[in-house]
Amino acid sequence: MNNKKMSVGIAALICVGVFIVFGILAAVTVRGIGVDKFNVNNGWFNFGSGSKKDYNIDQTVTFSKDEIAEYNTISLGSISSDITVTEGDTFEAHLYGQYRGTQEIELVADQSGKHLEVKVRRKGSAFSFNIFGSNMKLDVTIPKSFSDKLSLSSTSGEINMVIDDKELTELTASTTSGDIYCKIKSAEMNGSSTSGSVTFITEAGNMDVGTTSGNVNCTTQAGDIHAGSTSGDVTCKTDAGDINASTVSGGVEIFCNDFDKIVADTTSGGVELTVSKDSSFKINFDSVSGSLDSNLPLSVKSSGKRHFEGTYGSGEGVIDVDTTSGSCDLNMQ
Repeated sequence: MNNKKMSVGIAALICVGVFIVFGILAAVTVRGIGVDKFNVNNGWFNFGSGSKKDYNIDQTVTFSKDEIAEYNTISLGSISSDITVTEGDTFEAHLYGQYRGTQEIELVADQSGKHLEVKVRRKGSAFSFNIFGSNMKLDVTIPKSFSDKLSLSSTSGEINMVIDDKELTELTASTTSGDIYCKIKSAEMNGSSTSGSVTFITEAGNMDVGTTSGNVNCTTQAGDIHAGSTSGDVTCKTDAGDINASTVSGGVEIFCNDFDKIVADTTSGGVELTVSKDSSFKINFDSVSGSLDSNLPLSVKSSGKRHFEGTYGSGEGVIDVDTTSGSCDLNMQ
């Protein structure tokens, strides 16, 4: 029995010794290679091809007007670069500038059915890559004839698209860190930014916009608006359409003439509503520590310290305002 116990003890000591030796070898190896060889991206360890280097890139992807006519969706994705979209006779995506990284990158086009995707990837490989600094820009020209779905995304960069007479079925713009500014004639518009402001302007089309840290500005002559920010002000303007606007830390400003329903919600900030004198609505205002100030003659249904309910005109539309710490100003334009 004692011999068995002794054998087990010796085996355990040998295992511990092996682990210690391998640990020392691994530490020495990593230190010898250098920390730049090891990067973490999206939860995976990437064994880099060398230390950080400065690279230049100047690449263009081109499709003719007839070739683009084969697609109903165009997606453009970039990393650490600003995206600017204009209009022309052909499709062209031009990526240029300098960046600092551990691998070379390239601009490629992938085609799947009716979907054209232009994106940045590690050169010659589908593996992930890291960029540590960049002044790159992605300039994009889309044909006048293209009027379907367009998607723009950047991990760290701004997005700018101003084509006053452009009509699209759908426009989506998203960035992790950067501002978004899009102004076109018409589209269903979707926008998001983790750290940056979003501005959408169009004559017709619904909007769905959100940002974690930044302001939101939405303007459409005809369409519904759903806009929110965790930390920032939200401004919504529509001549005809419903509005749902919310922010945790910031104010809400709404301009609306013809609507069925307006919803405004703030945790720390006030709400300013401007409606047409020809409007007709019921209003419900709830606040923990705020008041309602109106220059419209409201018919009071109920009024208390934290709640107000009233009517303007025949009460056809509905306005719901909820604030934790903020007042509501109701104005007539």
